[in-house]
Amino acid sequence: MLSDIATLDSIVIAGMPSFSLTDLAKMRFEVLSFFVATFLASALVLKLTWNYLAPDFSWMPQVSYKKSLALLGVAGLFMYVVLTMISGARELMTPGAWIKNGATYKLRTQTETDVKIQHRRLMIENLSQRLREYANTTDGKLPTKRLGPEIPVETWIYSLDGKQSMPFEYIGGLDYSLESTAKLIVAYEPPLAGSDRFVLFTNGEIQKLDWSVVRELVYEQKGLNE
Repeated sequence: MLSDIATLDSIVIAGMPSFSLTDLAKMRFEVLSFFVATFLASALVLKLTWNYLAPDFSWMPQVSYKKSLALLGVAGLFMYVVLTMISGARELMTPGAWIKNGATYKLRTQTETDVKIQHRRLMIENLSQRLREYANTTDGKLPTKRLGPEIPVETWIYSLDGKQSMPFEYIGGLDYSLESTAKLIVAYEPPLAGSDRFVLFTNGEIQKLDWSVVRELVYEQKGLNE
């Protein structure tokens, strides 16, 4: 009988719910607690310092702890506005040198966006090199279509993250020459690139243009070729 009671008792204890915070919630709670404790301690230091100096200055009345809390809060808000204005002015004076970091700004470094742009340019430069090598063997004439046997298939593949891929957009049959005065579009980035596309021209030049501009140039060029 006693063993049955002990077993029942252990089952009840084992089945009791247990509540705890996640690691992220614990970390945020600790940070918030530290901020509140620091704010309250700073208000106390402000009250003691203010009341210590008040007898020496006739214009300084004695303050209570509540008033010191309010004074510290107003001063904090004022400093926040000033720092935000300084960050904004700094961005205006040096456009592009600063990137937004939460409510303020930080100096631009080698960001993920910069790396992505470099990768995009390298892909179309690689395509340009392959087309130039091919054109040197055909008196400047480019292949009539992409994904043909003339150029390795991987050269045409455009991929940013290794998961999504599309072939470069291509206009075949043109003459490719670095000395050419003609400037027609040979290839440009597919829709994966977004609103701005790197474009390769028949004179070897590579430019980054808005998609609306690229589309107009392609329509005009195809209209002239037809």
